[in-house]
Amino acid sequence: GGSSAPAPPSGGSSAPAPSIYKITYNNGGGIGTAPAGPNTYTFGNSFKLPENTFARVGYDFNGWSEDFSKVIFKPGDTYNALQGDVSFTATWKKHKYEIKYLSGDGATGVGPIEPNNFEYGKNFEAPECKNDCYVKTGYVFNAWSNGVTTYKAGDEVITKDSDITLTAVWVIDNAAI
Repeated sequence: GGSSAPAPPSGGSSAPAPSIYKITYNNGGGIGTAPAGPNTYTFGNSFKLPENTFARVGYDFNGWSEDFSKVIFKPGDTYNALQGDVSFTATWKKHKYEIKYLSGDGATGVGPIEPNNFEYGKNFEAPECKNDCYVKTGYVFNAWSNGVTTYKAGDEVITKDSDITLTAVWVIDNAAI
C-alpha cells in the first residue's frame, strides 16, 4: 500500500513567516499621545508595557487594563501575548483630598469630624459648628471661609484639585449683650 498524497515541493523553506500582531493604547479619558511602543509583537513572544504618556486632570494613572481580560498591568510589567491584536486602556484613580478645619481667632475646642475628605470633582456641604464644635466666648459661629469664599452651614463648598482649609468665622453674640 502506497500513499497517494503528493510529495512536498522540493527546495526552499517550508517554515511559515511569523505572525505579527498590533498593540493599541487607549487614553481612558485622558489626553495626550499614545506611548511610542511597543506597537506590535510577534506570535509567541512577550513584551513589556510602556510608561504612561497620557494625562488626566484630577487623576493619577493606575495602570494599563488589557481590554479583553480587564487585568491591570503596571508600566514595565511583562505581557505574555497569546495570539491576535491586543488593546490596553489607561485606568485612573481620582485624587482624594483632605479638609482641614481651623478654629479662627481665639476660638478653642475641636472642629467638625466630617466631612474630612473629598474626591476630585466632588463638592461637599459645609458642616454645622455647634454642640461639640469650636467655641469662642462672646461670639457665635457664623460660617466657614477658605480665604476667598464664605460658606454658611449647608452651603455647597466648591472644591479645586487640592486640599482645602476652612476657618471658622465668628460674629459677636448679641444675645449675650
